Amino acid sequence: MNHLLVIISLSVFFLSSCNKNLDDGSSSFSKSIDLSIDPCDYISKQMIVCHFGLSSANLELTNDSNHASTFSQCGYSWGKTNHGEIQANQTYIMTAYASEGTNSNDDNIKELERSDLTHLELPSNHVIIGRFIKYNDYESAVIDFKTAHKSPSEEEFNKTPNTISEISDGLSHETDRRPIFTEVEGAGDLAFYDHKSKSLDVCYGTLSFSIFIETEFDIETNILIAKKLANEVWNKL
Repeated sequence: MNHLLVIISLSVFFLSSCNKNLDDGSSSFSKSIDLSIDPCDYISKQMIVCHFGLSSANLELTNDSNHASTFSQCGYSWGKTNHGEIQANQTYIMTAYASEGTNSNDDNIKELERSDLTHLELPSNHVIIGRFIKYNDYESAVIDFKTAHKSPSEEEFNKTPNTISEISDGLSHETDRRPIFTEVEGAGDLAFYDHKSKSLDVCYGTLSFSIFIETEFDIETNILIAKKLANEVWNKL
């Protein structure tokens, strides 16, 4: 009985300690980081090989780090196991859409909207890091990060002037373009999964960044791997 009480007490302690940083307005993650971050310095082939169990020879570098640090991205992509099948299907759909389905007997092709093309499955997996943002202090980081990851209601979203949204309206017929976020535990002080950009957005102290991950695994597995990668990136910074 005493042994059980000890286990319960320890469990409560660890659970409460997980949230104490947010409660007392402090963070255990503190580093002096230069904003001129090159994301390629903090992700490696070995990190991908370790988590996905594949040969480094199969990895292709994706490097878009020639812009301001907020927009810099770097990572790796590799073909899915059914790469050829997905690519063939993608080509078929794009070709059929270009001819407005007139040469296709597939009713699903005929009913395609332009927005559907952006949701086609990609033939390659990818893991990319980027979107590094530095905040003035921890309090600002928490407020801004939470605000940026609040899923607005349809009414709130439609009230917000959004040039990009208005342009999208003219290009597609998507019924819902609202960002959708799910809070995630186990990485940094705060973390959210962005279902639109398929990224795990994490905040460590006064720094936030994103792990863009899209693989043939399910979302839960992708998030689990992204959390591990986020902690590895933070340790490298």
